[in-house]
Amino acid sequence: MAGIKISGLGAFAGLGVNQGTLLVMVDPTDTSMAPTGTTKRATGAQVIGNYQGPSVAWPNATAVVLGADPGGPALLRVGGAANIGGAITVAGAASVGGQLTANPGPVLIGPNPPSGAQVLRVDGAANIGGAMTVAGAAALNGGLSVTGNASVTGTLTSGALTTNPGPVVIGPDPGGTQILRIGGPVNSSGNIQISRPGLALMTVTSSDATNYAAINFGLSSSSVGFIGADNGSLITGASLNDLSIRAETGSIRLAVNGGNTMGLQVAPSGAVILGTDPGGTDRLRVGGAIRLSSYIQLVNGQQIQWDGPANAITGAGSTNALIFYAANTIRLWLNATGVGFNGVGPIARPAITGSRAGNAALASLLTQLSAYGLITDSTTA
Repeated sequence: MAGIKISGLGAFAGLGVNQGTLLVMVDPTDTSMAPTGTTKRATGAQVIGNYQGPSVAWPNATAVVLGADPGGPALLRVGGAANIGGAITVAGAASVGGQLTANPGPVLIGPNPPSGAQVLRVDGAANIGGAMTVAGAAALNGGLSVTGNASVTGTLTSGALTTNPGPVVIGPDPGGTQILRIGGPVNSSGNIQISRPGLALMTVTSSDATNYAAINFGLSSSSVGFIGADNGSLITGASLNDLSIRAETGSIRLAVNGGNTMGLQVAPSGAVILGTDPGGTDRLRVGGAIRLSSYIQLVNGQQIQWDGPANAITGAGSTNALIFYAANTIRLWLNATGVGFNGVGPIARPAITGSRAGNAALASLLTQLSAYGLITDSTTA
């Protein structure tokens, strides 16, 4: 082989280079053969495994393919699993046909990946055509679209999450056929909107009939109140299948006209107020006229008052009495016996007897009193 140039050697006709393939190389650190180095043999594994120097670039390569080509336009295509112990930076498209593992991570994708402690942080939308499994946390600045199953055992922060056909299960699967199933509490810093043609329904159900199923509302991290189905746990005295509304410290209000017209208010004292509050401490206060299609029934001995008991009507079913007060004085008193005026107890309808002796004025008076029903005129002319 001495005196033969490398260019004069026979061309390699094999189908591949493996760890046993011998290559000819010049070792510049050994000048025993010539000042420029000594010709030596090396295996393919030695050449690749012992390379030391600056990074290698393939500026004219249309793609770098490792393993069986998975196809596609990506500059780097890997036809199997890739295990990388350090950082990987891809300036163009990357197609991985097998498993991609980054340990300890994180994996940063996009020009400005979001900050945080997540092991996967993506600046932009992510479209995954198969299954996705993330054993840690993941943060996305854009959307996430998964057409297969998506499994994230850590925290997933995303601008949009799309799974087709779904479902999306977060936490332990609570079961069911819903396309979004969450096995734990949900804390949202934005709005939750349900929009669909036809029936748009949100259902809150508890499998424990001794408890309640409710929506809890709060402001500034403090609970304001609940709306839900109760069985005595939410509101004292509630029974199974009751729909309960509970306020923690404030009032319960029902308004119309964009919130400008008050319809109903239940104050913290328990008072029920219809319309604008007329003031006072009464348990029922009405800020306007009342029209009834039936009667008002009061508990025995209770009053209808005008600015207090000084001017009132008192009824007592036990004595069949109805008493009218004005300026703290009985002006009219009715019971089963009859009528009393100006504080005098009721008497039966009196009968007036005797002769009028032709007195026209007296006759007229007796006639009018009889007409009012106050007396019975039994006099003679």
